Amino acid sequence: MDKNNINLFPILIKHTKKFIDVNEINEILNLVNNLNLNTHGSFLGEAISSYTLQKNNNFFKDTFLEKKLNLAISEYAMDLGIEDCSIERSWVNIQKPNSELLEHNHSPSPISGALYLQVDDKSSKIFFHNPNPFIKVIRSIKSTYNNTSYFYIKPENGDLILFPGWLEHSSNREINKSQERIVLSFNTI
Repeated sequence: MDKNNINLFPILIKHTKKFIDVNEINEILNLVNNLNLNTHGSFLGEAISSYTLQKNNNFFKDTFLEKKLNLAISEYAMDLGIEDCSIERSWVNIQKPNSELLEHNHSPSPISGALYLQVDDKSSKIFFHNPNPFIKVIRSIKSTYNNTSYFYIKPENGDLILFPGWLEHSSNREINKSQERIVLSFNTI
């Protein structure tokens, strides 16, 4: 008997550890100090964001970071087999203790990303949710990549996570306990 397992419709998420170093993080945090921050509907609890609906809003345009991120995005687009993309919009989210990131996506952005500037052991993880709406009705005897409802990553300072913009993500009701969880997020075009 000839058997083949087919990994049908996989979702590629790219997690690059230590994408930027401490000096680069500090350089970006200096830029963050000049941003206008307000509350944002994707959070429960105390959190502020520089997110706006304005297109072509990239606060680190023409910096080392834009070039470095666009190169990583290009490589990821190649891995996905899609057209090359570049950053269209970026923003910073700052979460305080007892805040929560609600489930959302970044559609129609082909590639979205999160660059972790300040996280610690008390920071909430990022959870990616299985897009199969029927996965929750299947009774599992053990958890595998084929039947899980979510997958999470516990990022560290300097980590970059790239993912398809349509993929739902959140803190999965996990409450942030760190004093300041700072993440630079972006969408592409």
